[in-house]
Amino acid sequence: MERSPEVEQLAVSWLNGMKAGDPVAVAGLFAESEATTVVGNGADQWFTGDAYARRRVDQNFAEHGGIPFEPGSPVGWASGDTGWFADQVTLEFPAKTIPLRMTGVAVRQHGTWKLVQLHVSAAVSDEDLIAD
Repeated sequence: MERSPEVEQLAVSWLNGMKAGDPVAVAGLFAESEATTVVGNGADQWFTGDAYARRRVDQNFAEHGGIPFEPGSPVGWASGDTGWFADQVTLEFPAKTIPLRMTGVAVRQHGTWKLVQLHVSAAVSDEDLIAD
């Protein structure tokens, strides 16, 4: 396993595309596969299959525009044609900054890294999770 600046850049490219509200750029980062999975923070944010995930991205941009993500310091690794990354990102709103964590898995297809799995969520303590 080796550090992979290319996989790290893939993570940053996704964040930048989401911030810009650019559905074409975002969709182009995902592997075209029914295995593609995107998990967000909301209870209903579990999307599988590249076509469905792309429709949801398009719908989200139509409703809300770009999402003000900011990268932290992504760390990416690769072994052969499989890569993964993790980052502590933020949502930067005018009156509030929301810390999030992001992980993903990528595959190299025809020499280009593509997302096959992405997870972005807010950290919740165990105590808050089980509190009444």
